[in-house]
Amino acid sequence: MSEYNFKYTIVTTRGALLGRPTPLYGSFSPVISASGLNIYIRDAGATKAVWSETEGYPADPVYRDFYRDIGYDLEAEYIGPYLGHGIEHGFTGFKYWAVTGHTNSKRPYEPGEAGARAVEHAHAFLAERRAAARAASFWMKERKPLIVCPYDAELFGHWWFEGPLFLEALFRAASRRNEAEDLELCTLGEYLRSEPEAPESEPEFSSWGEGGYAEVWLDGANDWVHRHSHQTIGRMMELAERFPNESGLRERILNQGAREALLTMSSDWPLLLKSGQSSSFARSQIEDAVGNFTRIYEMLCANTVDTEWLTSLEKRNNLFPEINYRVFSKKR
Repeated sequence: MSEYNFKYTIVTTRGALLGRPTPLYGSFSPVISASGLNIYIRDAGATKAVWSETEGYPADPVYRDFYRDIGYDLEAEYIGPYLGHGIEHGFTGFKYWAVTGHTNSKRPYEPGEAGARAVEHAHAFLAERRAAARAASFWMKERKPLIVCPYDAELFGHWWFEGPLFLEALFRAASRRNEAEDLELCTLGEYLRSEPEAPESEPEFSSWGEGGYAEVWLDGANDWVHRHSHQTIGRMMELAERFPNESGLRERILNQGAREALLTMSSDWPLLLKSGQSSSFARSQIEDAVGNFTRIYEMLCANTVDTEWLTSLEKRNNLFPEINYRVFSKKR
């Protein structure tokens, strides 16, 4: 990562604390690897409070239940015509029930009550992080404690419907208390500019998946994915080397090849295959991306381009509209 000019990354608490040597300040300070990469450490308490589906804030009984949707609650004869031809059940976004608990007898969702609870949780979160920072400051004499709070953006407003209300209340509360209590919210880039020095340590391999290692991403249910993904990446690198200065139609198809290669790399696919949730969808997405890339590769090898097919594919898989296929070129 350092070779490609990345300044910092984030690792799990487990990966950092198993590093060599053990970080001097635990997760309250970044470390620097031998290559010069700044490594920030995800705070375990902050992660559990917001992300845990059993113990975190989103599990509160008054919040909206993500899974209870009229697309599954109502009879197929009624809801099917609204979902599309041949689809009997599916998510509609109409969710009228609160989490309540591990029961099928759900309470009706009350937005006002849920909004008030989000504010309570924001204040509690702030108080807990402040207490942790104060405790750490007693033995961190050379630098201020840092608490790193990274989350998947889709959590807020999607899985946790009240998440945006939580964030608003958190930032408002932090701004009110900042001057009196010396609490500052900042980005990792801002922190790096203010504190460029850090202890050296080389973290252990880790992931945010269950068990903290690789068992989610490399399992009997998904190990076949990596063979195809690695071959696709290798071929895309080959194309970037063979066609370094293309423009027009050939540049378009090379850029689309880069998109398809990136789609094969999505960690959501092995995650879904491992969990068994939407596994058929995940398999079809991988197969489509590999198939699309293979066709692109073969067309470029044969010096032909199916313009109509390419245009259709660009409209369907249109992530990263400004992508430049040359990012797959070998570093020189």
